Amino acid sequence: ASVFGSWVALRVCNAGLRGAGWAYLAAVGVNCAILVLAMSVLPPSAATRRIKWYARAETAEAAAAGGGFGGAGWLASARSYLTQSGNMMVRSLMLQGAVFSLYVVTSRELGTEALSAHQIIVQLWGITSFVCDGFADAGTMLGSKHVGEGHPHAVRGLSRTLLGLGFVVALAVVAALAAAEAPIQHLFSHDPEVLDLLQQNWGLLIGMQPVNAAVFVTDGVLIAFGPPAFRYIRNLMLFGACFVFAPAVAIAVTQFHTLVSLWAAKNLLTAWRCGCALWFIETVRTVARAPDAGPPPSPDQPAETSPLLA
Repeated sequence: ASVFGSWVALRVCNAGLRGAGWAYLAAVGVNCAILVLAMSVLPPSAATRRIKWYARAETAEAAAAGGGFGGAGWLASARSYLTQSGNMMVRSLMLQGAVFSLYVVTSRELGTEALSAHQIIVQLWGITSFVCDGFADAGTMLGSKHVGEGHPHAVRGLSRTLLGLGFVVALAVVAALAAAEAPIQHLFSHDPEVLDLLQQNWGLLIGMQPVNAAVFVTDGVLIAFGPPAFRYIRNLMLFGACFVFAPAVAIAVTQFHTLVSLWAAKNLLTAWRCGCALWFIETVRTVARAPDAGPPPSPDQPAETSPLLA
């Protein structure tokens, strides 16, 4: 919806960057409306019964433990929730701040044509996410099941399978962008300067698709590890934004002064995120268990095989 809206705003309505911004806002609104509608009218009856049963059991447990609203148990849960939400909020602020800063620097340093080309690249840069976000959701759901059962090592196999699927999607996108380079560029603009800038950045756009796919997939897999991963995600984004992305942008502005160099800085941050996520997934050995999770499984007890690994 975002890509289509940008195309309509720039080519059909000739509304410029302001129109592209409104198109993006409309796309987000449509996606939110569809999500709310789906959650309201389409939940499976079995899932609904399960959720209701779990809620009743949780309430009974809280009452028996002296918890409830305002109790010690409630305060501990609220504190934990706010802490983990804060970790992910820092991550999101750093990531969105990096994206926003590119818009600011491009508009101030490179001009309108570069900003137009930048907007088009933004739409195409995340094209693998349309499919890979689904793989990320699968990684979160199935991975958290393995972690909850005390088998965090099983998430590695799941991650490799999802990364393989993401890589296939990335190759398909790479092939499409390479084969239809000129037609895709002319879909968004006929301005010679914009087209020249797109041409300069096209190789970088194509080359980063496999890394983008890996980042989209591992974002979901990381979340499966719970609070330890939330802290790790916060720290890697803080370090990446401050000590990888910001210096790279400064060098791009002062030494190169090109859109390619700015996008190289953006992709350097993406590569940092990818490497850190893969390192965590491949090296984690244990994850702290909740107090009510029961005894840990025996070392000889095999992890239940995920449907994606069967």
